[in-house]
This record gives sequence, structure tokens and C-alpha cells, in this order.
Amino acid sequence: MTGTEERNPELKPPLHPTEMDYRRTPRVVCGIPLTLSLGSHSLPVRSAVINAHGALILCSEPIPDGTSIALFNDKTGKRVEASVVWTGGVTLSLASPTLFQFKIGVEFHQFAEAFWGPDYNR
Repeated sequence: MTGTEERNPELKPPLHPTEMDYRRTPRVVCGIPLTLSLGSHSLPVRSAVINAHGALILCSEPIPDGTSIALFNDKTGKRVEASVVWTGGVTLSLASPTLFQFKIGVEFHQFAEAFWGPDYNR
């Protein structure tokens, strides 16, 4: 929020600054099969949350922050360049051949709403 914007007095301020959501585009919970490419190494991954600027994906291997990757949408055939911007904990995934999955936050290098096809309806 800039200094010239007015606050809605009916809204309570957040308890902590991280509670505010500053997303550029809405997030959609959606499990889409993807292929993650690290040079010549490819991994099957799945989205958990998507938006036009990136995604939270579930991956069988940890990928360090700052790593440049390419994602291929197995449903649409589209490709997007991205960077890993966040690596979270491990989660249980019943929709994957491997039981545990690493949570990976990726940011697209360019706005890519069309990458998701009809699965991204905002």
C-alpha cells in the first residue's frame, strides 16, 4: 500500500506483515501434471497452486533456491522458463508414485497465464 491510499476502517490490520497477500494475480488450487527440466535432467512434477506468474509444485527431489528451470505443461504442451524462489518442507502426496514430495515455489520469467490453459480461470 502506498502512502496515498486510504485504509478501509472496517478491515482489521494484519497481525504480522506476512499475513498480507501481495500476489499480482489470483492463486488457484490445481493439480496439473508437469515436467520439470534441469538441463538434460527431467522430472515429473505436479502443481499444487498456480497463478499467471508462477506456481507451488510438488517434486520428488529437492531443488535449491535460485535454480533456473523449464516447466512443460503435460496437458497443454506449453513450456515456460522459471526460477526456484522458495523451497519448503516435505509433504505426503498420494497422487504421486513417490510418497513424499518437496514443496517448490517457482516464479516464471515472464507473465504466462496461457501456460495453464483452461485450468487457470481467474
